[in-house]
Amino acid sequence: MTFGVRKPSLKKSIKARTTGRVKRKVNSSINPLYGKKGTGYIKNPRRAVHNKLYRKTTVGANPLSGIGNTSDKHSYKSFQKNKQAIGFTKKERVELELEVTNVFERWVRRLLRKRPIETKIIQKDIITEQYTYEEMHTIESEAKEALNTYKQAMRVVSTTSDPNVFFPRLKEAETALSDVISYTKTYSFLIIEGEDIVETYHRFTQEKDNVIKQFVHNHFSDSLKGADSLKTNRGKKNRLTSDYTDLTAYFSDLSSSVIAMINSVWSTVVLESDLTKE
Repeated sequence: MTFGVRKPSLKKSIKARTTGRVKRKVNSSINPLYGKKGTGYIKNPRRAVHNKLYRKTTVGANPLSGIGNTSDKHSYKSFQKNKQAIGFTKKERVELELEVTNVFERWVRRLLRKRPIETKIIQKDIITEQYTYEEMHTIESEAKEALNTYKQAMRVVSTTSDPNVFFPRLKEAETALSDVISYTKTYSFLIIEGEDIVETYHRFTQEKDNVIKQFVHNHFSDSLKGADSLKTNRGKKNRLTSDYTDLTAYFSDLSSSVIAMINSVWSTVVLESDLTKE
């Protein structure tokens, strides 16, 4: 058994690409089984096994190995052609009003008492959507990326207690989910498997204020714990004031009910801690 690099032969390489190629074409035209995969094991099993092992245990070092080998080029061209092939078409039947320009047709319409005589209504299928396989793949990738962005943002939203992280990621999640909705409405072929996007978006908009309120409670709890760990009342008040200010930076994006809840809870915290007497 041979291992390593095969000994190159320029003479054999040239012959295989000239005389040998002609002989192979002639043999394949005469014998339909010539060159077919598996026929070698029937004709000469010992030689077929030897050749297979030889190709497995050795590597070629032939400088002409790329010359005349069109299989890779053909495969690449076929791949590019398939990518540009039409993968999805959506048609819609519409009614069009056309002018009757043919004199004989007008005469027939007058004879059959069809009104109006000068115009006619026809039904025609028009293409409303059409995409290549490459375009479909790009659109599907963008939709999946937006969906993953939504899921990742919501994971952060559910764990953080930092307003400067929570509110930007919540907005990112809403934008990404809205983009997925837009994709599914714009492109008829797009189906998000395992996800009811419309229901998810509807539930998100309904529960958004509740998610924010829950975050506010968690933020207040962390703020109180942080304030209690400080020694002076001034330090506690400064901590609470700073945490409240972080929330007010996002008031423009919040509903009036959420803002009222934040002010109410925060005011209660300040009064109960008796910091206003300082």
